[in-house]
Amino acid sequence: MTLIKEELSIEIARDKTKVVLISSLAMIMGIASFVMWFRADTSSHYPVVYVKFLSVSGVLLFLGAGLFGIKKIFDQKPALLLTPEGIVNNSNIIIFDLVKWKDIEKFESYSVKRTKMILIYVTNPDDYITRSKGLAKFFMNLNYRFHKTPLSITPSVLNCGFDDLLETLNYKLEKYKNKG
Repeated sequence: MTLIKEELSIEIARDKTKVVLISSLAMIMGIASFVMWFRADTSSHYPVVYVKFLSVSGVLLFLGAGLFGIKKIFDQKPALLLTPEGIVNNSNIIIFDLVKWKDIEKFESYSVKRTKMILIYVTNPDDYITRSKGLAKFFMNLNYRFHKTPLSITPSVLNCGFDDLLETLNYKLEKYKNKG
C-alpha cells in the first residue's frame, strides 16, 4: 500500500513514545548507574574517575532520552512531512530542515538487531551537517562516519509501517526528483 497524497503528514506513534519515555526514566533511576557510582571508590579494575564518568554519562543519556520523549508526546508538529519539495523529519533527535528531493540519491533500508531505519543518501552530505547544531551535528557526523550519510529516519516511532514508508519515499523520490 503506497501512501500517495501530494503532501503527507505522518504523526508520531504516541504509545511507542510513551514506552520509550517510561523506559528511559526507569533507566535514569536504574540500579546500574548508582551501583557504579557507589562502587567506584572500591573498584580495583578501573580508575575511579572513569567509572564515575560512565555513571554520570549513563544518567545524562537516559535523562536526555526521557526529556526528548516528553517533548515529543506534547509536540503537535508532524513527525515526518513529505511534500512536493522534500522531506522534513521531526521524529528523532536529528531533526533536519527540508531535505529536497533533488538532493536525494537513494533510500536504503538498514537494520540494527530488530530496529529498522531508512538511510537517506544525499548528494551534498556536508551541507546538511554544516546546517545542523549541537547534538544533532554530533549524531549526523556519527551517521556519516558509519553509513556515509548524515540523514536517517527511524520509522519505529511513526504511525506507519516500515515497508509502506520506504515504498512511499521511493515513489515520491521518483515523482519529484527532477522537478524543481
